[in-house]
Amino acid sequence: MLSTSPSLRLKTTLLLAFLITSCLVTLGFRSAQAADDPLIPEIPRQDLPIINDGRVSSVAQIGNLAVIGGTFTSITLRDGTVIPQAKLVAFDLDTGELASGFMHTLDGDVDVVRAAEDGSAVFIGGTFKKIDGQWHIRVARLNPDGSVAAGFNASASAQVLALQEHAGRLFLGGSFESVNNIPRSRLAAIDALTGALDADFDLPLTSPAGPGGSGSVKSLDLNVDGRTLLVAHNSLYVAGESRTGVALIDIATNSVLPWQTDWYLQSRLNCAGARLAIRDAEFSPDGSRFVVVEKGGGRCDKSIAWPTADGPGLEENLWVTQMFDSVLAVGAADNAFYVGGHFCYVRAMGAIPFTRVLEDPGVAKPTACSNKVVDVGDIKARYQIAALDPNTGAPLDWNPTTTSVIGSYDIEITPRGMLHGMDGDRVAWINTGRFSFHDLGTPTPPAPPLDTPPVVSIEAPASDATVSGRFRISGMAFDDVAMSHVELAVRNRDTKQWVQPDLSLGQWTLLSTALTDHTWESSDLSLPNGRYKIHVRAIDQAGNTSDGWVTRNIIVSN
Repeated sequence: MLSTSPSLRLKTTLLLAFLITSCLVTLGFRSAQAADDPLIPEIPRQDLPIINDGRVSSVAQIGNLAVIGGTFTSITLRDGTVIPQAKLVAFDLDTGELASGFMHTLDGDVDVVRAAEDGSAVFIGGTFKKIDGQWHIRVARLNPDGSVAAGFNASASAQVLALQEHAGRLFLGGSFESVNNIPRSRLAAIDALTGALDADFDLPLTSPAGPGGSGSVKSLDLNVDGRTLLVAHNSLYVAGESRTGVALIDIATNSVLPWQTDWYLQSRLNCAGARLAIRDAEFSPDGSRFVVVEKGGGRCDKSIAWPTADGPGLEENLWVTQMFDSVLAVGAADNAFYVGGHFCYVRAMGAIPFTRVLEDPGVAKPTACSNKVVDVGDIKARYQIAALDPNTGAPLDWNPTTTSVIGSYDIEITPRGMLHGMDGDRVAWINTGRFSFHDLGTPTPPAPPLDTPPVVSIEAPASDATVSGRFRISGMAFDDVAMSHVELAVRNRDTKQWVQPDLSLGQWTLLSTALTDHTWESSDLSLPNGRYKIHVRAIDQAGNTSDGWVTRNIIVSN
């Protein structure tokens, strides 16, 4: 048998892992919108049914149907016919024809509508307990034709506000304390076909910190990696871990990921009554970041972007955008985060360090809200709906305006365009009722995205090795397109300080590396005696970051 060196075996293993990851990403996921595509049209469709009253709380698309849930009681067809239909309705996005199978009688509101990934079902959640007189307590599965799916039996003890299906599991979020009469605090997983509780997924949310003592989960979203679940909520702890306002869950291991920020733990002190008021959150299509939106008084009405990758220590935001009033919804495309709520002004603030969270560097609202507000310097007029630059949070040149009372409650971006739910009648001064559809038309299928993460390793020094004098740190890095660079940071494990470029110790910083072909290497290092941890990650030329930081412990003894 031909022997191979440890270095060659490691290179082969890394390359094989990269190829497998590349295939899985290419086969499994596609971006909702190409990066160079135009923004969603400001002008909505004018030939669809009008939802007359109440609000549209949630919208989803399955096939060519828009499925809509809320508190409404009637619909007007474009020929003027008024049809009494409450809480739930669906119609064809091209013809406007109602889908009769969805016209059920519910005894409570529908707060969330989500389609299964493979289009095999529509899931609804809310406050209802019966559908057409039959028990379906706050969560139900519907077939694509709208009929209630047989064999699905699940119940929640209180309101279901968020749903996310993946690989045969349905994740539930809300204000409940039990699911199927088994304790589950605000977050649970069930079998998407039968409704049976997933006994292995038990991550309770505790210490409610929201309005009225609520700790409810408001939103769930799954990363393009197929395993990272974003939980936006109003509690302080998830499974006993401090995760105020937002947590990332590994659904493959049913565990809370290390990603953590204390921003919301501190910023809630700025909110009305020091209460959390997280309302929605969504990943970017490439999975690299997510935006969380909130309400809670002028000092808490913000949209904030966060990196998905888990960096050392508490995570810092990518940008903060002041909204001056409630933000209730966010939907993501490659070239914009679309946000909706009760605001009328938007101001990009850039990244704000955690240490400044209580300083509240925001400015006062220029004038009271009306649909006639105008730009004031760097404060842009955007009436209840806006598009934010995904890299900076700055408002883009997109301003349809609405005539909502409270605001826009849900925004969903699909390959067809934007589905938008609100409690008003007009968008861009066009009578749409409580639902508007901003149609991109039937798009050309996008090319496979260049979103495969690079793979990086540390080859030297060896794990737990003792080094002395001058030494270098080196390793390997692979990518499907081309590597950009490798980031390196080194921390003294005893003092908790980071090695600086001049080899002193201080605050978090990166050290220089050189990349040649697939090999990377640091410059010469000479460190004081002590225990150190090396942190390494790779970035490719498409901007993708390797999956977390690769770490290794060493000892310096001169």
